[in-house]
Amino acid sequence: MGLVEERSQTADKSFAGTLMSTLTTMKFNGSRTMHEHVIEMKNITAKLKTLGMAVNENFHVQVYFKLIIV
Repeated sequence: MGLVEERSQTADKSFAGTLMSTLTTMKFNGSRTMHEHVIEMKNITAKLKTLGMAVNENFHVQVYFKLIIV
C-alpha cells in the first residue's frame, strides 16, 4: 500500500504544479468573455485547494491585474 500512496502523492504534486503553471501563465485573448476567463481561473484555484494548496487572495489580485494590464 505504501507504494500506491507514494505514487498518488507524486501524481498530485505533479498535477498541482501543472495547475499552478496554467494559472500563472493564462492570458486573456478575447476568444471568450472576461467573466468566463476569471471563472476558469477560480476553477483551477478550487482544484488546487482540493489538493491541499490554498491560493492566497492577494495572489488572485496580482493575477487579475496582470490580466487587465496585458
